[in-house]
Amino acid sequence: MLTAAVLLAGLASCTKSHTDNIIVSLRSCTTLTDRSVRICFEEVEDTRCPINALCIWAGQVVARFSIEKGQSKTYFTLTGNSSQHENVAFVAGYRVELLQVDPYPTGDANNENKTATLRVTNL
Repeated sequence: MLTAAVLLAGLASCTKSHTDNIIVSLRSCTTLTDRSVRICFEEVEDTRCPINALCIWAGQVVARFSIEKGQSKTYFTLTGNSSQHENVAFVAGYRVELLQVDPYPTGDANNENKTATLRVTNL
């Protein structure tokens, strides 16, 4: 009986991580579901090979974000299409993964309508 009570007490004290998939537009912010954290898409450099182009390098997308938690604001960079697996950052108690940046390049240098899809998990 005592073992069951200790086990139940241990389960009650565990915190379950929560994951949000979010889409954030360039130069804008979104608030996570727990409402205490905002993620902002600050800048993007998109050198991915445009659709229907013949390229010698696939290119990559480098996106700069900030995370605001309370009075603290931390900047971090995520890279897509990178062989170094830099598409994940651990910042402010969260795991942030870059899933994609849209739209994919078509040949013009317009970054104005970019959005980033992120998977954010509290740790």
